[in-house]
Amino acid sequence: MVTVALVGADGAGKTSIGQQLPALLGRPARYVYLGANPAAATHALPTTRLVHRLRVARRGAAAAAGGPPALDRSLGPPAGRSSAARALASARSALRVTHQLAEGSYQRAVIGWHRWRGRVVIVDRWYGADHHAHELAPGRRLTLGRRVRAAFLRRAFPAPDLVLVLDAPAEVLHARKGEGSLAELAQRRQEYLDYLATVDRGEKVDAARPLADVTRAVVAAVERALDRPSATAVPR
Repeated sequence: MVTVALVGADGAGKTSIGQQLPALLGRPARYVYLGANPAAATHALPTTRLVHRLRVARRGAAAAAGGPPALDRSLGPPAGRSSAARALASARSALRVTHQLAEGSYQRAVIGWHRWRGRVVIVDRWYGADHHAHELAPGRRLTLGRRVRAAFLRRAFPAPDLVLVLDAPAEVLHARKGEGSLAELAQRRQEYLDYLATVDRGEKVDAARPLADVTRAVVAAVERALDRPSATAVPR
């Protein structure tokens, strides 16, 4: 079967549509969430959920925000701190990257398991798309932590069988969720369109329309992909 990634800026409707798709396709399918909100995650390590609960307890609801996974800043020693502080910061950064790799490995295994069972896997977000502009695009100068994670993402999360970019103007996205500035949403929108240009099989879906119309367009795109002979190729 195939892996279908729904990507796009916040407010495009990825989760609302993705959760409906398994029931609409008329064939075995599963929904998998790869976003940064453990509260919404379909598959997450116990340590991820524990850290999330602690953050929510300490910071409030803001800690539950979604969006692309947070970028690790550095594995290098922060400037202007004592040796002990730099060592502690580096150790925490290394631990964070290690946990991210473990989480990604687990999620990759879940996707592979569903594919092996002959199911269509509907993935809400895709690490390759979320990190493409900042870590995976050629020519980026990265810290050690980002280099390690970028190498892992390229290997574990190459382009899926089908990428569907749910695209809408920044004004529409902001009106739906009220998160981020118009400039930030416009930038994220363009980053996903740039990622679309790098994959072999992908489509842009007009997500400015009513949700029911967008859902029908997504179902049609997935069914077209499933009808292609290459849809039964060896799983990635």
